[in-house]
This record gives sequence, structure tokens and C-alpha cells, in this order.
Amino acid sequence: MLKRLAVSVALAVAAVPLSVAPASADTPGCVTRAEFYAVHKGDTMARVHRVWDTDGRFRFFSQGVMNRGYKICNVQGTNVFAEYTKRADDRWHLVWKKANAQ
Repeated sequence: MLKRLAVSVALAVAAVPLSVAPASADTPGCVTRAEFYAVHKGDTMARVHRVWDTDGRFRFFSQGVMNRGYKICNVQGTNVFAEYTKRADDRWHLVWKKANAQ
């Protein structure tokens, strides 16, 4: 009886889906290739900043569109650019991203 209960509990715990947390400041201040590909169009700016381990730098704002620049890890003189728009939920969402590294 006790053995059956232990097996049932073990199976129940194993069935719980585990969510993988975004990068947690493993590369603060810069964006790795894996981090770059881990964010997608429609993600909130808060999620992008969490995954990329940086808030980047404000570049410009025009007609409801914000552009920010981010440093690429281990590559001199290159950047990642991201553009965001504010949606009805009053949060900024990623519209596009570009890395100018080779």
C-alpha cells in the first residue's frame, strides 16, 4: 500500500510540466546568439529584457514606435536592434529584431 502510494506520488510529480525560466543574468549587459533567438515577435519588452539580461539603450521614439539598441556578447562594435510598439494592454511588444553581426 505504501509502495503504491509512493509510486503514485512520483508519477504525479513527474507529470507536472516544468517551465524553463528565461536566462537569469548569465550574460548581463549583452545578448548571446541563443538569447537573441529565444525572443519572438509579440513578446513584451519586459520579457525581452529578462531573456537578454539587459535593458539595452534607448535609441529613438517616433509615432508610437520605440527603437532600442543592445550589445552583442563577445563581438566588438556590433549591436542588436529591436523595435517595439505599445498595444492595447499598455505594454511594449517586440515588432522586429536585427543583429548586425557576421
